[in-house]
Amino acid sequence: PTPYGSVVATSNAILTNYNMRLGTGIALSRFANKGTANMLTPYIELGRQEWYRGVNAGETYTHNYYGIGLLWQMSSSASQLVFSANGMAGQTFGANIDVTGAFSGALGSSPLYQAGLNMDYALSKILHVNAGAEYVRFAYGKSDVYGLYLEPDSTSAYLIYKAGVGIAF
Repeated sequence: PTPYGSVVATSNAILTNYNMRLGTGIALSRFANKGTANMLTPYIELGRQEWYRGVNAGETYTHNYYGIGLLWQMSSSASQLVFSANGMAGQTFGANIDVTGAFSGALGSSPLYQAGLNMDYALSKILHVNAGAEYVRFAYGKSDVYGLYLEPDSTSAYLIYKAGVGIAF
């Protein structure tokens, strides 16, 4: 019950994420009677995200990020199926907002978290199909005042569904 009411609206949005992971796998011994192989891969990740919002004359939020994570993979020796789970904790930096025709400025950095589950099925030695889901959470700190404009603190959390085809070589 506030005097401000609420606003509900729909707008176009495009999220683009570029990332690179570097890590090395550590094979774990097979479970004695299950024939299941496991691998842990600690990694570092560096990336950039761009979020275009189709509101006003257009708003674009961008940030870079880095983090450390752990990937766990499990496969059965009798199957071509590999299950994996990963988690990463990191930090955003270089965050920025650009409101077309109004202002552009820096935003605060924040912690960033990712967690995902995936599966990969080998149709052959070369061709694979895969599917998964990933949860991502981060925030933007408030901006400085730009004329009449101020971007407040905000938190973003989203779930990404993935499906694809891969080629092994």
